[in-house]
Formats: sequence, C-alpha cells, structure tokens
Amino acid sequence: MKAIQLYHDLVTDIEMYEIRIRELERELMWIQRMEGPRNKLVAKYSDEPVTHFPHIPLDRLYNERIRKIHEEIARITELLEEKRVVKAKMEAKMRNMKSLEGRIAYLRYVEGKTLKEIAHELGYSAGYIRNVVSNKKKAPAS
Repeated sequence: MKAIQLYHDLVTDIEMYEIRIRELERELMWIQRMEGPRNKLVAKYSDEPVTHFPHIPLDRLYNERIRKIHEEIARITELLEEKRVVKAKMEAKMRNMKSLEGRIAYLRYVEGKTLKEIAHELGYSAGYIRNVVSNKKKAPAS
C-alpha cells in the first residue's frame, strides 16, 4: 500500500530529525564545556607575530556557533512538531480503514503486531491473514 510507504517515510524523517537534534545538543554541550583561550594566539617563528593571518577571537567564534546551533535546533524542533502532527493524522486515517487489507496493514506496520496477533484481533485464522498478506504482495500494481 502506498499509504504505508508514505507513513514509513514520515516515521524515518522524524527519527532522522530526532537524531540531528541530539547531535546538535551534544555539540552544544561540548562547545559550552570548552573554555576559550585567554590569550591572543598567533603563528610565529620568532618573537614577531605573523601579521598576514587575520586574528579572529575564539570567544566570538564559540558564541557564533552556539547561536547557530540554537537556531538550527529551534528550526528542526518546529519542523519535527509539524511532522508529528501529520503522523498522528495519518495514523487516525489508517486506523479507520474499512478494507481487511487496510486494517491488516495498519495493525502490522503502524502498531507492529504479528500476523498471529492480527488474526486473533480481527477474528480470522493466522493462515487466512497470511494468505491475504501474501496475495496482496503478489497482486499487480494498479
């Protein structure tokens, strides 16, 4: 079913955004733990500083990166919430499917139930449910 594939793609997107947020939070934690150098660092081979390298204060770089991380976390969090709303709406629609194939697909792919559990819940034999799933896989795409 196309709906199930769309649902799985959405769930994968949500999981990937959650991973990205955790990674950004981990980076933020490490940056905030680091203490920037207190002295101006320049490359030098003598007592004279090398002047053709621009000096960029590391605390400014740290603060800029922290700001960008917070902005990205906020942007991804907002997108993640929107995707979770869509996921809930999709689950509600799939839960109300009338066809046997639709109900089986919902129970199997959304709720993660086994064919035996699905058969018990829907009042069919496990063999019959297995045949319905098997026939659906063999059916030509329309």
